[in-house]
Amino acid sequence: MKWVTADLHFGHENIIEYCKRPFKNADKMDKELIRLWNESVKPEDTIYIAGDFCIKTAKHRRYYEYILKQLKGRKIIIPGNHEVEKYTFYCGDRGIGFWSIHYPYLEVEGFPICHDPSLSAVDRSRWFLCGHVHDQYHICGNVVNVGVDVNNYRPVSMDSIKELIKGRDIIIEDNRKNIERSGR
Repeated sequence: MKWVTADLHFGHENIIEYCKRPFKNADKMDKELIRLWNESVKPEDTIYIAGDFCIKTAKHRRYYEYILKQLKGRKIIIPGNHEVEKYTFYCGDRGIGFWSIHYPYLEVEGFPICHDPSLSAVDRSRWFLCGHVHDQYHICGNVVNVGVDVNNYRPVSMDSIKELIKGRDIIIEDNRKNIERSGR
């Protein structure tokens, strides 16, 4: 099965306040995000992460490895604004546990997946999946937010996304105004 998620922000204490996440601290948030991920994703599944996986940087390599080793599935990342390190840090023979990395977007089952919908290079005349907007909206025009803040802190299956948009018309809106308000 294929899954998609975004904006986990592992290790990010301030995201709890910014997005009103129901966790006491980052450690408790991390444990719950891992638990909810593993309830959904099976070891043989593939999961696409639309950015902002973790707030830590390359100097926190062991933290990344610690988190990634606990998460089931083949993990593929589309970098977000918090993934600012050299891409070789994330995958490859000496990487920390991602299967591959794709920037600025990756197309999966007919859906472009990117991090920031206002900066993306995707075809705006069809549905696409994003992160970055946290709790600002779930669907806006032809954009589906796959971030944890609007998906009960869980990954979303590609089948669920198809059901969510089934029968909906594409309404193309200027998503930049929504992003500017979020400031994330």
